[in-house]
Formats: sequence, C-alpha cells, structure tokens
Amino acid sequence: MFGRLSLAFIVVSLAAFFCAAEAKGPRVTNKVFFDIEHGGKPMGRIVMELYGGTVPKTVENFRALATGIDKDGNELDYGYQGSKFHRVIKSFM
Repeated sequence: MFGRLSLAFIVVSLAAFFCAAEAKGPRVTNKVFFDIEHGGKPMGRIVMELYGGTVPKTVENFRALATGIDKDGNELDYGYQGSKFHRVIKSFM
C-alpha cells in the first residue's frame, strides 16, 4: 500500500513538473519606457512590456503614443512625451 502511494505521488509530481515547464505565457512583442523627472532631476525609468499577441491593437496604439512614431515610421504630432503624472504610487504594480 505504501509503495503504491509513493509511486503515485512521484508520478503525479513528475507530471506536474513537466507540464509546468512546458506552459508558456503571453509573449512580449514590444517594450516602451517612460523616463521620470521631478523638479528637473531624473528619478528613474519605468519600463513596460507589451503583449502584442494577446491585444495587438491596444499594444500598437500604446506603443505609438509612448514612442511618438506610428507603425509606418512616421513621427506623430502627439504622444506621451512631456506629459505629467498626477501622482506616482511606490510599488503599485
């Protein structure tokens, strides 16, 4: 009885290990960043990874706003450059 229980536990553990190793999450297609300043002094950079395979239109729109360049390589007259944050909450995400 104990031998069968041990064997079953080992088999289930190995199956769980190999299934978890093969599982894949969404693929990052783009990375964009915001350089943060306060009072003219650099505070750091926020890097955002975008999952274009999951939500391609949303990613393309956000990437264009963050970089100021559309998907064809043309410079936009608008975007996030120079925008102000209302507030930054430490370790929020």
